[in-house]
Amino acid sequence: MAENKKIQFVFGGKRRVIYPGKLQPREFDRMNEKIKRLAYLRDRGHEVGKEIMDWLDGLSDIMAKKLATHGLIEQRDPIEVGLDAFCTSYIRIRSDIKESSRANLNVAKNRLIAFFGADKDISTITKADVTELKAGLLEKYAEATVGRTLKRGKQFFAHAVDSKIMDVNPFDKVRVPGQSNKERMYFVNREVSKKVLDACPDKWWRLIFSLARFGGLRIPSELVGLKWSDILWDRERIRIESPKTARIGKGERLIPMFPELKGILQECFEAASEKAIYIFDRKITAATNLRKRLFGIIRNSGEKPWPKLFQNLRASRETELAGEYPIHVTTSWLGNSPAVAMAHYLQVTDADFLKASMGVSISGDMRVDDHSKSVSLSTSLDAKTTQNPSHRGGSQVFAEVQQLLENPEVMKNLTVIAGELQNGKMTSLGLEPR
Repeated sequence: MAENKKIQFVFGGKRRVIYPGKLQPREFDRMNEKIKRLAYLRDRGHEVGKEIMDWLDGLSDIMAKKLATHGLIEQRDPIEVGLDAFCTSYIRIRSDIKESSRANLNVAKNRLIAFFGADKDISTITKADVTELKAGLLEKYAEATVGRTLKRGKQFFAHAVDSKIMDVNPFDKVRVPGQSNKERMYFVNREVSKKVLDACPDKWWRLIFSLARFGGLRIPSELVGLKWSDILWDRERIRIESPKTARIGKGERLIPMFPELKGILQECFEAASEKAIYIFDRKITAATNLRKRLFGIIRNSGEKPWPKLFQNLRASRETELAGEYPIHVTTSWLGNSPAVAMAHYLQVTDADFLKASMGVSISGDMRVDDHSKSVSLSTSLDAKTTQNPSHRGGSQVFAEVQQLLENPEVMKNLTVIAGELQNGKMTSLGLEPR
């Protein structure tokens, strides 16, 4: 663990102290040994060897200044490193990141430059400066945006510390606002989803929307490499390649062939060329602006476009699944972690409140417990299946119940039932005491 200790030595007949900053124990021991050796040689007028000279050349300007203050070395000429040049250089050498990550770093760079100036010497930027930067950003942007900007700023300056330009990262102790904006989260219910599906111009757009809303895919990155060979018809699963998580060893995952996907996949498969390898025939790339087209489709459906169009489709699906399956199952299918799901995806819906107040379980049962008996409502809440009625698994049952609970007329009837139950009546919708 890094420690902030002092180095004491004797030079010129005086006891002196240098604070090198937080160092790992091994780094501190090496620094302590080199400084004391340098002081011993200088005090006696001995020549400093190559090993010490090479070590001095590798010191940061700040540490070199501390040594010069005590007369151990000559004062260095200050080396200015402009903010624009440094950030641009860092982005250029990051050949390991994707273009989207590179674009995000450039956005952060431009915000730093707008505040500090392109020629600002990065070695002069302090924690107080970063605190002022944060305050300035909060006047212009949402907390989540400010959080992402500061996080990338910290990334830039960590490289400055690694490059010995600075001893301390000024972003380290500045609290980063949460990067989840709950105000932009929106649950796209089944009624709205059906309207949008009906407004899609063709089967391929219905498939894109279905994969986002009912498959929980990241759009467009997880559409780009999707092949017909990834549709495992015999196992009723779909293999999803995920470029976003490939760098952490999770380059692919399996999701069930949900009933909502089966019909449209079959329709597109029958329409595809026999030689087709990719489902979308490489017409979709990471740069394809699907958002603009979906925006128009939602408008045509008569609905108002919601924030973060595709992410909220994915979040809506994860919210549904999390209400039906254990969180480790849900996140395995969606390709994220429980922590990420809780922070950025899972939402509390109106249907959740209704089910809780009415005592309706996920399976569609209604239970009223008066300490001696319970009442069950199951068969009366049956609904016509719109997607492949011969395969009504748990997901389909949940979908039907969810659809019912989002129907204003059903909600009204359930309220009436609740009133009757409280008054001891059990006559509506075939309720019978167990």
